Amino acid sequence: MKKGLVIIMMLSAPVLTVGCAGVGPSSISNGRMAYNEVINYTEDQQLLNAIVCERYGQTFGMLSVSSVAANVKFRGSVGAQLRAWGSAEFTDALVPLSLGAAYEENPTISYVPVQGEAVLRSLVTPFSIEEGFLLVSAAKERHIVERLLYRRFNDQKVPIDAPLPPELLRSGILYNMLREAGIARIGHVPDSDDKRPKYVFIFSGYSEKHYDTIREYFALIGVRGQVIDGRTIALPFGQSVDLDEEDTIYVETRSVLDWLRLAASMVEVPKSHLEAGIVEPGGWHGLPMFRLITIRSSEERPDNAVVSIPFRGWWFYIDATDSRSKESFRLIKFIVRLRINPEGIQQQVPVLTIPVG
Repeated sequence: MKKGLVIIMMLSAPVLTVGCAGVGPSSISNGRMAYNEVINYTEDQQLLNAIVCERYGQTFGMLSVSSVAANVKFRGSVGAQLRAWGSAEFTDALVPLSLGAAYEENPTISYVPVQGEAVLRSLVTPFSIEEGFLLVSAAKERHIVERLLYRRFNDQKVPIDAPLPPELLRSGILYNMLREAGIARIGHVPDSDDKRPKYVFIFSGYSEKHYDTIREYFALIGVRGQVIDGRTIALPFGQSVDLDEEDTIYVETRSVLDWLRLAASMVEVPKSHLEAGIVEPGGWHGLPMFRLITIRSSEERPDNAVVSIPFRGWWFYIDATDSRSKESFRLIKFIVRLRINPEGIQQQVPVLTIPVG
């Protein structure tokens, strides 16, 4: 009998070994996407909650996932039923050998509160020129993002909820004409520091037929004293240029908090909440074509939402068929992630550790 049991154990060992080796790939296949999807969706819910709370004048908090540790335990079992050698008794129902294997996953998730002076500063600090370029590059509707990105362009104020002033609209048309002709572009200043602009507007490769267009553009944006004779023109461009100079382009940008408040103004507040006085009247009054995002509300849980949260007995959500709102929400999340970075809250990038074997 002992000899037979040894043989059975020897035969079953490769089976259990193969099963253990397969746990690693299968656990990653089953778990990685699930963890990623849940973390991403709860981040969406957290951001939507912050926007809705801002509309209702309530405080809000955020938690960032700092680590995810999924511990996998593998268990194997071998069972055998043997009859004594030489026995005359034999039962057809007797199972001579049974193998079993199972594993369980016990995740441990760590959170870090998103708070502190560094985070507050990152929310209220205006977008940098570099961040502005990233936002515009990532946007599908660049004209809307540019309108919401810049508060002022030299002496011209950029409105959020109204048509652009004729001078600003015309200057934008002229610049696009020059850019498409390969004449106007934005260049980086080598060896820049915080006291000097990092970028310049460059006009080069133009001919006499472009002189009037360039002169009109410069006049509209308040640039004086430039000689337009075919030679390259470089205008300092940024947030820290010398405002007393007439050959610079100064921009004032908005902040992440400005965008959150703007999105909050576009929450569709239930009439019952307005009548109860738990939220102030107001909201978005601009033209629909300039609206950044629409956050809808419903008494019932919405069936067709990309993200939704319960709040004060109602559901607030972004409709899955609203392309602009989905795109704008993605950009807001992008810039919040960019600003609330690991250095600001002293956290680590989420790590999924799966020990197997």
